[in-house]
Amino acid sequence: MTRKHALVIGWSAIALAIAVQLFNDLTCYGNSLLDAVKHLWFPAIPLILGLIAVFGENPIKAIGASLVAITFYAMAYYTDCIRPYEGGGASMFYVVVILYGTPLAFIATWLVGFICRQFGVTVEKR
Repeated sequence: MTRKHALVIGWSAIALAIAVQLFNDLTCYGNSLLDAVKHLWFPAIPLILGLIAVFGENPIKAIGASLVAITFYAMAYYTDCIRPYEGGGASMFYVVVILYGTPLAFIATWLVGFICRQFGVTVEKR
């Protein structure tokens, strides 16, 4: 696979994950777009592994971190916006996104690279 195609795939996966988080901020939490972008750094911590992968040998590995992040963002949306409030104070679900999402993003990034090697998917050198 050409490096250009792999980069498009990797960056698209990261962009999709960021779009899901921005959707959460804008629709559920009622933030402005500027506030949502300013506070994106915290829930985007699991995506750091995807960014590292994009600049690495195989940019396709960013799909793993992005899928994990999207899964946790969807669970946060359900917990904070859809599920009926059961009391107990402020939602702490984004702590779960960081504590569990980051190690799972590492595993998923590695797993996508492993699957690519098993199926013979290679990215041309720089």
